Amino acid sequence: MQIKTKESIYIKILLWAYERSADGFTEAELTENFELNNDTGLYKWYLQVFKNGTNDNLPIIDYFKTVDDVGYWCLTEKGMSAAIDYLELKEAQASGKKATVIAIISIIINILAVLAQIYIQLHSGN
Repeated sequence: MQIKTKESIYIKILLWAYERSADGFTEAELTENFELNNDTGLYKWYLQVFKNGTNDNLPIIDYFKTVDDVGYWCLTEKGMSAAIDYLELKEAQASGKKATVIAIISIIINILAVLAQIYIQLHSGN
């Protein structure tokens, strides 16, 4: 259950940051919005997942700018790519569901048409 919670928080943070990346956001806004604190251990997880960049693994959120002595953060290229990939996946899933419904309706209509033709042919011979 813990993993699923962290996965959903990951997506929520990713999309939240994606929506604010043009202007940036403060870390306080992010941590307050998602209740990331040391009591739950989520703040440490957030730091490891989103900000702990290494030579092989770039961070997802990085420093953006300072305005009036307040630091702002935004998604990195890696974070933007992950957010866009997720949004495209959700769009593809929705399109796939619509296509499935349309296909099922088409099959039902075709079955009804065939049954109607059979009925007409059976009753037109009399």
